[in-house]
Amino acid sequence: NLAKIINNTQNWHELMYNNSYPDYIKDFFVNTPSYLVRTSMYTQDGRWRQLEAFDCDQVEPPHVGFFRKLPYQLFFTNLDQNIVSTLYIDNMVMSNGIFG
Repeated sequence: NLAKIINNTQNWHELMYNNSYPDYIKDFFVNTPSYLVRTSMYTQDGRWRQLEAFDCDQVEPPHVGFFRKLPYQLFFTNLDQNIVSTLYIDNMVMSNGIFG
């Protein structure tokens, strides 16, 4: 329902902008969830993945995972654990006592 989406967005913006946080924190809280929604997906088998960028179709590249870590830990802890367990832990192979 469009009216509900608009109302929820307005409430979110009021909450995030009508406070004493520094501008960079306000920007982070307002814009980060939007980016996650537009570039993320659930696969049919229940894995959560995110594209690197709109112009790059690589899904969950490790070299940019660090930069997304904070929003996942703050907002979506279960999704972060899904990435760690289904992308990294489940695919690690022990070789000479070292995972790699």
